[in-house]
Amino acid sequence: MTLERILEVLRDLKLGPIRLETELQKEVAAALTKHGISFAREMKLGNGLRIDFVCQEGIGIECKRSYVYTPVVAKQVRQYAESGHLNAVILFTEKRVDLANPAFEGLPIPLHIVIGRMNWGLAV
Repeated sequence: MTLERILEVLRDLKLGPIRLETELQKEVAAALTKHGISFAREMKLGNGLRIDFVCQEGIGIECKRSYVYTPVVAKQVRQYAESGHLNAVILFTEKRVDLANPAFEGLPIPLHIVIGRMNWGLAV
């Protein structure tokens, strides 16, 4: 499984109303499983670091729900990227992330941001 395939699966994921980050993680896990992408959950990367998913080829996925406080997330992503255990990091979120944050600059591995698509249909 390539990075491109994992990104495609996450970009196509349609999310219903989600209240908790654990619900977002369940949606991601279900999509990865449906498409035959193997992964480990809550993978330890050392120094107290734990990323939500690690897929084949060392691709890490971190899920963040709703209002992402960018400096905190940027620090977390930097720590994942510098852990030496990953080849790429995907930040999967419901909201836009400010990539202009200097903490995202100069990462030793690629960072990809995927914003989940909402699929909330209206009841009539």
